[in-house]
Amino acid sequence: ACDILIRKGITKNILQFEFHVKMFCSIFSSSLSREIFHIKRNRNSQDANYLVQDFVENVSLIKKQYRELRKILNVSTINQQHYLIYLFGDEFISNTTEKYLFTLFSMIQQNKVRVDESQKESVIAAIENVSDYRKQQGYLTPNEDQSNEELIYRRNVLKKYIQNVLFLNTRYKTEGKLVEHVLFGIAAGVSMLFATAVVFYVQKKYGNFTLPLFMTLIFSYMFKDRIKAIFGAYFKKFLRGFYSDKKTNFYSDRGQKVGYYQENTDYVSEKSIPTKIKKLRNRQHITDIENNWMGEKILLYQKRTKLYSKNFNNVFQDYEITGVNDISRINVQRFTQKMDNPKTKTYLLKNQEKKTLNARRVYHINIIMKFNLINDSFYK
Repeated sequence: ACDILIRKGITKNILQFEFHVKMFCSIFSSSLSREIFHIKRNRNSQDANYLVQDFVENVSLIKKQYRELRKILNVSTINQQHYLIYLFGDEFISNTTEKYLFTLFSMIQQNKVRVDESQKESVIAAIENVSDYRKQQGYLTPNEDQSNEELIYRRNVLKKYIQNVLFLNTRYKTEGKLVEHVLFGIAAGVSMLFATAVVFYVQKKYGNFTLPLFMTLIFSYMFKDRIKAIFGAYFKKFLRGFYSDKKTNFYSDRGQKVGYYQENTDYVSEKSIPTKIKKLRNRQHITDIENNWMGEKILLYQKRTKLYSKNFNNVFQDYEITGVNDISRINVQRFTQKMDNPKTKTYLLKNQEKKTLNARRVYHINIIMKFNLINDSFYK
């Protein structure tokens, strides 16, 4: 990434340069995160020494390479905007380096990573080096006499600015609205046909302004609304087989469409649940009793995602993109509205004395995910 930045980034326009700086910084951050995780799960102390040494040396080398760009950028022939973007990247790199060095130092202190004293000192020296560099460049640093509010705010802004190159922008729409309106109009027409036919028949048989006609008008109006509602519900269910509840297109930060996903949500009966999912549900006898008494609510959420690989290659042509992270968030706030007090008391007889114990009341939410790929499917 740094090689691409040096060879291509500076010679191109400001947007291209900004893109390469953001990609470099994002790859750097992701690499440090993966390496720290790798060191953490390592169980061999000799390997740990090597891995920690390698981590400190490589971080120092990468920072040095990036900082060499300053000589190329801080000249009168280069747009000052280039230099400003470079400085944002430099500050982000120092923030990220400091964060993961402190994470590594904490792991060593807590004996989660066992290394020699010399390696521990090299980590401390690397942290001091980053701290000194930040002060030298005038970047905000932690201060034990202040709230550090501005520091945290700036770090968050920088993180969003740098990593937005990896985020996809979404625009959603409801599918099949026109067809839905047409079908609902047909439902209204069918109900009106019924009401009109009944009125015409009674009028022909009993004449105008008679009691039977009056009663027929009332009943036909009542049934007209019911027929309209029944056909409307049927058509809505029919449409679900062809259209999703919501379709969301997503775009790169440059505005190019790179894919979409469709979503459907509905409550389903227990009879429609596959046996495999029921086994994964891992029911116990007490759960079955609760469900038989109260009824278990089963919410089915379906999501179909399609990516345009050619468009990804056009946007990230210098980088290998192997996939997209899909982050799902579930809001359980409404579930908590009718819950009982989370804390309760229970009692124990000890030495012929009643002892009061604190207990917690919990509610279970079971989430089972099925992933369908082109030639495979698996559960989580």
